[in-house]
Amino acid sequence: MKGKLACSECHFDIIGCTLCGNDQIDGKEPCDGTDFGARSCETLGFTGGTLTCSAQCALSTATCDPTFFVPGGATGPDCLGEWQITNAAARPGITGAAPSRQRCKGGDTGCDADTVAGQCTFTLAVCTDRHDPRLKKCPSRSVESWTLLEPAAGGSSADDVFAATVLGAVGTLPGASIAGTVVTFAPPLDPTSRCTPTFTVTVPTRGAKPGARVVKARIAGVGGKPRDVDALKLVCMP
Repeated sequence: MKGKLACSECHFDIIGCTLCGNDQIDGKEPCDGTDFGARSCETLGFTGGTLTCSAQCALSTATCDPTFFVPGGATGPDCLGEWQITNAAARPGITGAAPSRQRCKGGDTGCDADTVAGQCTFTLAVCTDRHDPRLKKCPSRSVESWTLLEPAAGGSSADDVFAATVLGAVGTLPGASIAGTVVTFAPPLDPTSRCTPTFTVTVPTRGAKPGARVVKARIAGVGGKPRDVDALKLVCMP
């Protein structure tokens, strides 16, 4: 046992003591040596990598993959659909929380896939029925349709390109057919974790101010239920 032993009202006070360093999680330690409990990069939402634990028993996700999953939940069972994004600067921490607002600084190679000034190019994928240990209630359901809600149809030319890119990626999933902004799967996708090929979305800055784009989708099970609405906000910092 390490730390500082104290005396409180003539009784030993061990609140300042710790067992850190015995390769076994004790008390509120998030890790100890090679003991990470039930945690791994994958259970915290990453596609892979290795967790690290400091000599002070501090857990770090710095060596997990820079690619991770964002539930982006608004309504419904979040695991029916998730976003996959590469953003080393905004990777989830030890709780696995991945905010639906993802920020990138232009030129940061950990999140910006191009070298063009004044914009950020995010790398994304759309995933369905992914088993996500971060979500307590995550029933597996067959997926019958995927509907793009934002960007809206008939917007700017940039929005049209954005929408076509996302829909094209979802359209590569088995049995997919696209009609407008709706992708229908026949037969419905069975409850197996799958992701589209990765695709890129470019978000320009607004001069000296950040620029942002939102992608929002509704994923529905057989007969339209359950429904999972997920939104992802991509922010490019100048």
